[in-house]
Amino acid sequence: MTRYNSGESIIQQGDNRDILYKVMQGTVSLYINHETDDEYLLGVYTTEKCFGVYNCYADRPSPYSAIADEDTVVMEIPKDELHNYLALNPKNAEEALISLSKQISLVMKHIEMINEELTGRK
Repeated sequence: MTRYNSGESIIQQGDNRDILYKVMQGTVSLYINHETDDEYLLGVYTTEKCFGVYNCYADRPSPYSAIADEDTVVMEIPKDELHNYLALNPKNAEEALISLSKQISLVMKHIEMINEELTGRK
């Protein structure tokens, strides 16, 4: 378990980390372009919620920053331990899938917005 103080960064956008994070206590917000004029809140993760699944499997830099909204305790599961972690408790696998579904939903919304913008230009 890792403790983060309120306002502390758990992941910085662009970091290369292959870790699944599970919030054990507190809340974590995910942002694109954190602390800039273009900041965008992707979501807030509370106790028992997971984030970082994308980072484990995409082999790409993190597309967001994760910031502790309050004093927070997070379980960090490295990619090489992820299979065992998910196999031990199906609820963990379900939370990871829910996290991925939320991220896919956001991507789909962005695709729809871009499509509407492009269609409106014609």
